[in-house]
Amino acid sequence: MLVMPLTVVLVGVMGSGKSSVARRLGEMLRIKHYDLDEMVEAETGLTIPEIFAAKGESGFRDLEREALKRALERPGVVVATGGGAMLQQANRDHLRELVTLVVWLDASLDVLASRVGDGSGRPLLSRGKIKSILRTQKAERKAAYREVADMRINTSKLTLEEVAQQVANKYYRMHSCVIVAE
Repeated sequence: MLVMPLTVVLVGVMGSGKSSVARRLGEMLRIKHYDLDEMVEAETGLTIPEIFAAKGESGFRDLEREALKRALERPGVVVATGGGAMLQQANRDHLRELVTLVVWLDASLDVLASRVGDGSGRPLLSRGKIKSILRTQKAERKAAYREVADMRINTSKLTLEEVAQQVANKYYRMHSCVIVAE
């Protein structure tokens, strides 16, 4: 028998805690973590706002899709996606093809707004009222997150450690079941 390494993918709107949880979860599980925004910035040498300015949101989403594919080529990792990554059907399909634990991190609008602050460095928040934009994003992305998620965690009243521990517990329960015949 061969135990397949399990990959954890975190989805949710900006401010839900994906990047922080991925980092902490990687430490807890002693596996590599990837943040798609960081991958795209490292590979292009540009910041996310610079990419949006040069290529628009669709150009950024193309780069994000390719980064997701590269991150998921490595089994047994934690991946923090961008908030809009699951809007692309290709990304959702790719997750279903792989052995993954997909965790939807969610939070109240007040908590999300407090976490993103004034929205600097977040191109999709630079166009208007932050709470209104976050409310719209939550509504528009809810079905995509629900489609891929194995579990949903409301991070509003939880510490980073508590969220990471909940995901780690699910990981260990699932990992013990992911066995492939040789």
